[in-house]
Amino acid sequence: MLRQPEEYILFILGILWVILTYIICKWIGMNAVFTIKITVATALWCTLTFVLWQYDKLRWLYPLLLGLAVVCWLPLLDWLAQLNNKSDDAITAWYATRVCKSLLALTPVIVGYVLLLFRFVKNVDEV
Repeated sequence: MLRQPEEYILFILGILWVILTYIICKWIGMNAVFTIKITVATALWCTLTFVLWQYDKLRWLYPLLLGLAVVCWLPLLDWLAQLNNKSDDAITAWYATRVCKSLLALTPVIVGYVLLLFRFVKNVDEV
């Protein structure tokens, strides 16, 4: 699986990123459920990104991967809503709603593809 020196470097960086994610979650005081959700999602994201990078498929997919990186951290909003909810009712904070989470996840995707479009149009105009 690992053939090039840069593959070893990125593999180690991915492992370090997952470990750093776990440390950050524990440092801010998250309980085990949310820590595991974020850490496993980050590990899956790192694996997907590494495999796509190995096969040179990142050129048009990196905005989606940025959106998925944001999705990995969305359980943080649930934890904050649970932490700030002092009563037993099911009222959710505005930042933990599906609409807000969807906007947070779609923003880097839309911005990334708009930037790719502008760069593509600029390159076409120069030719």
